Amino acid sequence: MERKMLIRNISYMERELSEMKRELATLDARWEQKEKGDYRHIEDDVMSDDRH
Repeated sequence: MERKMLIRNISYMERELSEMKRELATLDARWEQKEKGDYRHIEDDVMSDDRH
């Protein structure tokens, strides 16, 4: 009985870990998009300052 419970717990933890990895990948992707957006904004500001 103890062995079955351990196997079940491991399976549960593996599913939880997979879900956390997906969430982390999503957060990383959002962060990268935000960083790219921030750099584009800075570049746009610099370019518009050069034109004046």
